[in-house]
Amino acid sequence: GKFDGYIYLTDAMKEVINPDKPYTVVEGIANVDELSAVPDFEKATPKAVMYAGRLNEKYGIMDLVSAFGRIENENIALWLFGNGNCVDKIEKCCVEDKRIRYFGNVSRDEVLKYQRQATLLVNVRKDKDEYTKYSFPSKTIEYMASGTPLLTSALSGIPKEYYDYVFRIDETDTDTISS
Repeated sequence: GKFDGYIYLTDAMKEVINPDKPYTVVEGIANVDELSAVPDFEKATPKAVMYAGRLNEKYGIMDLVSAFGRIENENIALWLFGNGNCVDKIEKCCVEDKRIRYFGNVSRDEVLKYQRQATLLVNVRKDKDEYTKYSFPSKTIEYMASGTPLLTSALSGIPKEYYDYVFRIDETDTDTISS
């Protein structure tokens, strides 16, 4: 009763916080000057699929790695940036498949540079957990601002109009991701 209105990350938040008050949805913010200051780079050779963020099982990172392993094209690489509970598994996969590169934690500037060099950026998070209704992956805005195509899973917290500008998959199983 102390607020005239609300600003939410997703539309679903209104039902949990206060369905009776006026609201607006702001999925996220980005510093356009910072993102546009990154120079253009030639695309990587071989082609590169890139993920930057938490390397945790619950975000589907091992499904991405497994799906990539099914691709028989030697002229494509998988670049992974970040930290999380899958790092040990990812490092083992790098030994088994030389196309997979784990960069670890690098500076934001480095991530932005690699986003411009990549052929495809990916976020294949599963939509089964309740939190996905109330969150909007900030990497979506950053990825889109890079100018590199984005492949994302359909998530409850991402408004439908975003899917007009990205490649979307509705399932996050390894067959769907690898195709």
